[in-house]
Amino acid sequence: KDGAKGLPKPLAEALKIEPAKRTAAQKQVVSAHFRSHVAAQTEPLRRELTPLQARKDQLLKTIPTTLVSMTGPSRTIRILPRGNWLDDSGEVVNPDVPAFLGTVTPADPKSRATRLDLAKWFVSPHNPLAYWTSASPPAALPARKAIRSIFFTL
Repeated sequence: KDGAKGLPKPLAEALKIEPAKRTAAQKQVVSAHFRSHVAAQTEPLRRELTPLQARKDQLLKTIPTTLVSMTGPSRTIRILPRGNWLDDSGEVVNPDVPAFLGTVTPADPKSRATRLDLAKWFVSPHNPLAYWTSASPPAALPARKAIRSIFFTL
């Protein structure tokens, strides 16, 4: 092969053979060449990399970490007959707000509403409570638009 030019004959022959099919002597020839030629050329780089790696590790230890929560499978929610949580005969219901307030539309119509969907509904114009709770809706409009833009970009 073209890559074998300039290499010692035993090494060139060993490199032509697949690594899994090499004999112990051929593996030794390849290993010796790597240690004496390739590894020797990269030694200055490895010496330079060692303190940089130590600085990186030290820096990573100072960065605070946070807990990330992952969503699991949705639980089945039922209306409990007389509050008996052992009875599974109640009607299955999906997460939503009380009917007189409207409805939360999930981002994916095929799935249930999530906490993010509830947060988006909370700041949307379809939520009647947002206007009821503000003392002067026109004055609160810029803040409401800012909050809405934050939640709708999530």
